This record gives sequence, structure tokens and C-alpha cells, in this order.
Amino acid sequence: MKPDGGILAIKSSKDSTLTYPILISEVKNQGTNDLRAKEGLRQQAQGNAIERLGKNLNGKA
Repeated sequence: MKPDGGILAIKSSKDSTLTYPILISEVKNQGTNDLRAKEGLRQQAQGNAIERLGKNLNGKA
């Protein structure tokens, strides 16, 4: 799984080796069918953000 995004974490004040993730984000580009048409490719189906979130949280490709 290679999302275009990142993880924001905080470090423990008692143990600097401990970190706690507080935000995990992913960048998605919508509306690429116009670019695909210019390349002679067919349109892609519209995605569902909620389904993608569930898929990514489970770590499935």
C-alpha cells in the first residue's frame, strides 16, 4: 500500500522513542477521465471514498 499522503505523530515526553500517530491522510486526485480521454484510454468508474477508506484501513490492495 503506497498512499500519497502522510502520518502526523507526536513523541512521548517521557520516552523519546515512543511516537503516537494522530492523523493519517491520503491525497486523491479526482476527475482524471479528461486526461485519460486525451491519451485515448477509456473512462474509469467513479470511486467511492468511504469504500476506499475501509479498504485502506484493512490494508488490502
